[in-house]
Amino acid sequence: MDQYDGNIYYGIVNNVSDEQSKLGTKYSVPQIVFYKAIIEAIVLNGMNQGYITSIEALNIRLENQVQDGQAPQDSQSRIPVAFKSFTISQKEKTLGELIRDQWLSSTSDGKIGLGVRSFLDLRSWFLNNEVVPCHVCNEAAIKV
Repeated sequence: MDQYDGNIYYGIVNNVSDEQSKLGTKYSVPQIVFYKAIIEAIVLNGMNQGYITSIEALNIRLENQVQDGQAPQDSQSRIPVAFKSFTISQKEKTLGELIRDQWLSSTSDGKIGLGVRSFLDLRSWFLNNEVVPCHVCNEAAIKV
């Protein structure tokens, strides 16, 4: 059951991470990194609200997603050009695509939450990041 709209969804999730499954996405690497950053902002920094605003999503900097343990000046030289050149308009377009494809959801007042596909596909990520489960359904409780 979706925490945002109350509808029940069923889905099939591929648990095999092989080369063929990696080819199954239409999203570019910067778009995927943007999506991951939004998920982290909603789940880990969302203060149990289960959403962030669309403005907060658009202000996410992909450069901050590079984590390699290097000194700050070294990490700046290792940031892919595609991350540095990912514009606000590309973020807006990607946000729209992620909402349309149900990876994210959107409310009429501009709040961005997790979509049904994220809840289905990210179960192990929720467990690994110690997201508190719902006491009734034992699924990740993002919106409490």
